[in-house]
Amino acid sequence: MAFDYQYSLWGLKEGSVEWLRAKHEVHNQFAYRLQELCFHSGGIYIKLGQHIGQLEYIVPQEYVQTMRASMLKRCPVSSCDQVRSVFVKELGATREKFDPIPLASASLAQVHAAKTHDGEKSLCKGCLLSYARA
Repeated sequence: MAFDYQYSLWGLKEGSVEWLRAKHEVHNQFAYRLQELCFHSGGIYIKLGQHIGQLEYIVPQEYVQTMRASMLKRCPVSSCDQVRSVFVKELGATREKFDPIPLASASLAQVHAAKTHDGEKSLCKGCLLSYARA
């Protein structure tokens, strides 16, 4: 990454229009690469990308904008089988009566509508799915 920055700015006068344009393009390129790396790695790395999106006082704007535009809106959704495996691993049993389509998804968890053993509606929330996403 450092080499790409150096190569892209090679021979350009610092502060010139061409230098600023090249620097902007390299920032955008690496912000996109970092975003894809966070999504590919999942879990805590998505959380890291979300944090980078809040560091506008220290990180270049291209990174902040890229992370804010994607990390808060594009969290992965785990499959119904992955959710069941987390139930088995964490609770020792499956919870068959939950809606397979999540109501919401975040970097480390997702929320499903469910029913309790006595048939009352409930939310299955806070289920950490980093095991299933790993």
